[in-house]
Amino acid sequence: SVLRSSLRQPPRHTDRRRRLAEVRILRGIRHERGVRRQISVRLDQADAALVRFMAEHGLRLLRLAIAIVYLWFGGLKLIGASPAGELVVKTALLYTLLLLWLQIAGTFQIFFLLPQELFQRGNPLLPTLEGQYALKNIVLITAGLVIGSTVRRARPQE
Repeated sequence: SVLRSSLRQPPRHTDRRRRLAEVRILRGIRHERGVRRQISVRLDQADAALVRFMAEHGLRLLRLAIAIVYLWFGGLKLIGASPAGELVVKTALLYTLLLLWLQIAGTFQIFFLLPQELFQRGNPLLPTLEGQYALKNIVLITAGLVIGSTVRRARPQE
């Protein structure tokens, strides 16, 4: 009968141990929650500090970075060490020549559409201000054509 009663009810010291273990677990959970909260607060503080730093210094650092890149890459182009130098020249030349042809079309249009506006009393030796502008453009266009004709000439190998 004593054996049966001991099997049915656990001894009191086991109950007490179990309760102590549960209390320790609860304290650990509370402690862990407190640690997590402290970490969260510290991360929020660090984030706020980083945002303040970016707000205070971001624009200045961006300007500095862009200046460094422009000066660095521009310097490489000046000394002929830039791998993009030829690409830049080809691209710029292509667009320059395209704009030159548009300029040609616009300049010569006035000679056909409004010739009376170019010369005083129809005399080709007496250009108006607009006529002088159109004639100057013809000289600049011709210079551009001469320069453009040299683009594809063979360059000496370095």
